[in-house]
Amino acid sequence: MPAMREESPPAREPRVEMAILTLEGTLDAAAASDLLEGLQRQLLQSNRVVLDLDGVTEADSAGLGALVRALKAARDAGGDLVLARPRPEVASIMNEIGLDQVLCVVGDLPAARSRLSKT
Repeated sequence: MPAMREESPPAREPRVEMAILTLEGTLDAAAASDLLEGLQRQLLQSNRVVLDLDGVTEADSAGLGALVRALKAARDAGGDLVLARPRPEVASIMNEIGLDQVLCVVGDLPAARSRLSKT
């Protein structure tokens, strides 16, 4: 199950422009609910979110499906979601199943921030 670090202020502070959530470990069915719960908490503070995937070492279909649900949650909150820095093995799986056509995937955090600043 990937660990998630929230790099934005706690819920009691004012709304932030955008947030970066860092995922680590395996993104699988066991981790999917944790990801979505963490994202829902974050969406209370910022509806524009970067998921930093640099620490994700493996992903399965359930974990990748959670990324699509995360995009929907962000858009339902009036915002957007960008995936940043997937490792080659994770990016390859995403490309093979066409997720790169559905989700915005960028190679670094500055590009992710730039993409969200335009939304």
